[in-house]
Amino acid sequence: MDNLFKGRKVVIATKHHKEQVMTPLLEKELGLECGLVENLDTDLFGTFTGEVERLNDPLETARQKMSAGDGTFGL
Repeated sequence: MDNLFKGRKVVIATKHHKEQVMTPLLEKELGLECGLVENLDTDLFGTFTGEVERLNDPLETARQKMSAGDGTFGL
């Protein structure tokens, strides 16, 4: 079966260097081309630790982060 993701671009929106773990796996296993959103403070949407309160549920928070990174591809 063909890899549906091979050659597609994906943007990783993270402040805490999660791309260092995610990128090698996504590129190797799925053939994705990964980029990073530069200077995006994802903590503005709330933190897991509660230091910054989340105003929305996790799904909506993820949608907000994706929208904040939309249109950027830092390769």
